[in-house]
Amino acid sequence: MESAPRLTPRIKSSPPERKIESMPPNLEEFIPEDRLPYYIDVYDNDNGPGSKISRLVLPERPVYRHFGLSGLNLETWTKFLERNPVRFVRRFPWPSPASIFDFDKGANGNDPKSTSGYPKIGQIDLRNHEYLGSGNHSYVALAPLTLPSTTDAPPVHGAVAVKLALFDEGELLMNEAKIYCAFPRELQEDRGFDLPSVVPKSYGYYQASHGAFESQSLVGEFTNYERKEICKVLQHVSTFLLIEHCGVQIDPLVGKEQEPVLSLFKRLHEANFVQGSPSPRNVVVQPGPLTVPKGERSLHKPSYRILDFGRGLSADFGIGRKHPEFLAERKEAEMKWAQERLSLNEYF
Repeated sequence: MESAPRLTPRIKSSPPERKIESMPPNLEEFIPEDRLPYYIDVYDNDNGPGSKISRLVLPERPVYRHFGLSGLNLETWTKFLERNPVRFVRRFPWPSPASIFDFDKGANGNDPKSTSGYPKIGQIDLRNHEYLGSGNHSYVALAPLTLPSTTDAPPVHGAVAVKLALFDEGELLMNEAKIYCAFPRELQEDRGFDLPSVVPKSYGYYQASHGAFESQSLVGEFTNYERKEICKVLQHVSTFLLIEHCGVQIDPLVGKEQEPVLSLFKRLHEANFVQGSPSPRNVVVQPGPLTVPKGERSLHKPSYRILDFGRGLSADFGIGRKHPEFLAERKEAEMKWAQERLSLNEYF
């Protein structure tokens, strides 16, 4: 019997000062676009200026000066986070009227002009997070996501990977979000031994909505100057991408261990996508198969996924659409890179 794949352990951050709740099970459900929330409120106030949102955007005092925010002190920002979640608005998939509002199915049916609907607002709780990893361009944390109930469905609660862009690196994360929007559903769902899932499921790409803050009645809590300065900060808060958490990074592979991963790259290329930077750090593994209950899964039947499409290409947009011959060249080159970079021999 073959041994289970070697795994790189996941490194956890130190626990937050106040544990809100235990981490819920990972969200594995495919969520249709019209079920995703239009707004997400991010709770991140336990650590004040050391919280994930503020630390990533404002790591050092010179950054304040770069934004022209020298007058905003940390106490004001901490005060804001303690009293308010930061509201984000979905940018991808691009919201349709049906995905923004939950309409009462009465006389107006699902008429987008009906005023009976209310905005869908989800929640991310970064006060209760686990560190998953970071690189030159992003920081990734595991955190609870709550999707609101609708007239047709109950609320959804599960842990997802929250990928935040590091300072001035938002273009790569936006490109990755566009790639995820273009993925067909069959690449994201496990459909049996012959057609395992290739990439994680995505739950949207979100940007801070400073306009939502401006509309709040906080005159008694902040001066007009503080309100303006906080709105400036919110314009530079990191965007984030929500994706399914699919396991831990693989170690370099040998022999037949490479075959299931290379087959994922082949299916990715057949669907006219290029990952852009194949390496062990961009492939994760978890017990499988995913078609059976979690208690019956095993690393003797691993489930692999390809991650990190910041430098990815698609035939649906950008240079991959304008120059299909270039996309074909990149697919051929990437398969060779994958064979080399995923191999144990690359590291000796």
